[in-house]
Amino acid sequence: MHREYAVDPESLRDYASLRTLFESFISSPSRLIADCPKNWHREVLHIINQLRDEGVGPNRRKGLKNHLQKLYRTNVCKNRSVDPWSRQARWLIYAEQEHEKAAFDAILSSGTPADPDHPVYPLDELFFNSPGCWHEPNQAHVKRLAPEIVAQALSMLRVSKRIILVDPYFWFTQPRWGNYRPLLVEIFKVIGDLNFNQGARKLEIHTSDRHANAEGFLRSHVLPLMPDGMLVQCKIWPKAEMHDRFILTDVGGVFLGQGLGEFELSADEEVLVGVLERETFRKELAKLQREPIESPAIES
Repeated sequence: MHREYAVDPESLRDYASLRTLFESFISSPSRLIADCPKNWHREVLHIINQLRDEGVGPNRRKGLKNHLQKLYRTNVCKNRSVDPWSRQARWLIYAEQEHEKAAFDAILSSGTPADPDHPVYPLDELFFNSPGCWHEPNQAHVKRLAPEIVAQALSMLRVSKRIILVDPYFWFTQPRWGNYRPLLVEIFKVIGDLNFNQGARKLEIHTSDRHANAEGFLRSHVLPLMPDGMLVQCKIWPKAEMHDRFILTDVGGVFLGQGLGEFELSADEEVLVGVLERETFRKELAKLQREPIESPAIES
């Protein structure tokens, strides 16, 4: 659902292209912009300051800067490690080299790629010529099975450093544990591919389960599932404060209407998975910064 795009600052040379950029990304929480090169927004800010388009006066220029600030805050993904851009070569050549190390979902540039197999699309022609993921829906009904749930969140998890599972019924007592164990198994299978193949090192579980010895259960049931070098922390909250179910990361989040657990009665049961709007994502993440009732943790 979440997709990461590299955007060529050299293609943003007039007011129309900047407007297309902002309209394409700011209103779409699932579209992320790679911070490529680092501090990519400064390249765009320089372009805005240098604009000489007729009709771009102080007020319109200020508006463009405000949009850029919002874009940087909501859509720019800063987790990718990239080499510096020397500027002796075109940005597109530089982006193609970074793509070879860790693939973007697409590269948006008006230039001609060195490799025709690279997914390069002109930003100003996306209405007619766009990557398949560009028009992906932000919601989907999927079977309530762990592989299906993780598959929906995987494009977000791959560019994330932090994984947060939020479900008031993620309990460590039977029979509920049997519904949630498969989700952890599936996440641990792909954990090394996350964070641009550097691997995620921490997973948080937020639940309202006060009926089990959480720390003891983590050691007896979760630790054997964990890959080496991993930390799992369980934060327990009052049940009255927990209602909704999410998979959150440092770059975005998805909601799961029926919860994160598998459905034990029928494999045909479906769960609605959807991308959280940016403001909703920030609010839900902020809720988790308070002090929980307890927060046991284990390391492998």
